[in-house]
Amino acid sequence: PLPVDSGVSFGVPWPRGVVGKGDRFVLSSNGKPMPVQSWPLAYWPDGSIKFTGLATVVAAGDASPVTLRVGQGTPAGDVRVTKSTGSVIVETGVLRCSIPTSGSNIVESMSIGGKEIAVNGQLVCILQHGSQAEFDEAPPRERFVSTIKKVDVEQSGPVRATIRIEGMHKGTKTAREWLPFSVRLYFYTGLTSVRRVHTIVFDGDQEKDFVRGLGLRFAVPMAIAGVAAIGVG
Repeated sequence: PLPVDSGVSFGVPWPRGVVGKGDRFVLSSNGKPMPVQSWPLAYWPDGSIKFTGLATVVAAGDASPVTLRVGQGTPAGDVRVTKSTGSVIVETGVLRCSIPTSGSNIVESMSIGGKEIAVNGQLVCILQHGSQAEFDEAPPRERFVSTIKKVDVEQSGPVRATIRIEGMHKGTKTAREWLPFSVRLYFYTGLTSVRRVHTIVFDGDQEKDFVRGLGLRFAVPMAIAGVAAIGVG
């Protein structure tokens, strides 16, 4: 059993000719319907679906077997994705997230129940120029932040939304661009949590470019202390 309500994605293979392109699915736990979103991943030569990807939300503490079948009537989710000039807005029913399509922020703001909880989410990288051979040496370092090149909406709900953000890390001193990244953000209906998958490609000089730090940083409004920065690895 999961300790909190959680978004779960999984795959199911099908025999040839069992599931057609237009078929929908019903997912239930202990006889209770669960939200479900599906998408085809592979086809048989006759055009029937060979493998299906599915997404749902599992309630905290639920240890009952889950049943999947072809059918209608599955409850829809609350995830909505809206594209506007310069941003993509994702809403899960409880969480609202604004993702810009350019600039240095991969997340502009996040709010729950209309209250802003985090702003200016950036990928950060600390580059060290050369190795540190002795403990008292201090090779020069430079801070790099994310620069967005492309934003794609891969899935738009109603149970799960997936946003892919691609770009480079850009130096705050030299303006050098390196370390291409791809970040996927996963949103699930009714949840305030966001899953992040962060992929990088090392395209530097292995003899000179040493990554000393890599992560995601937000500015978080505080009730008394104003704004504080936190790091998420």
